Amino acid sequence: MTDPALYQPINMLKPVAPELWIVDGPIVRMAAGLGMSAPFPTRMTVARLPDGSLWCHSPVASDEQLFTALDALGPVAHLVSPNKLHYAHIAAWKRRYPAAVVWASPGARARRRSTHRRAL
Repeated sequence: MTDPALYQPINMLKPVAPELWIVDGPIVRMAAGLGMSAPFPTRMTVARLPDGSLWCHSPVASDEQLFTALDALGPVAHLVSPNKLHYAHIAAWKRRYPAAVVWASPGARARRRSTHRRAL
């Protein structure tokens, strides 16, 4: 379900501007009603802030290779859930980067509870 030219490779930093990267993550499936699901591409944005720390917008499912690449850029200081759908991997990232501040959008915690996901 993925256009290889658009999303590959996944879990790798792709520079788009000075101090700004995107990371395409794996396709996830979202419930579409009537027991069906639809494929949904994932993408994270990473920005290096003036102090050298990293701001991660909508963290994707990650692997050790991506974490190592991020660690080489600077300390992860902010994890952002931009809306109530983009929270799925925040808890795993928070465990990896306990000093990071988590920014959860309104409704993210309630949605997480309703889907039985780990705490933000």
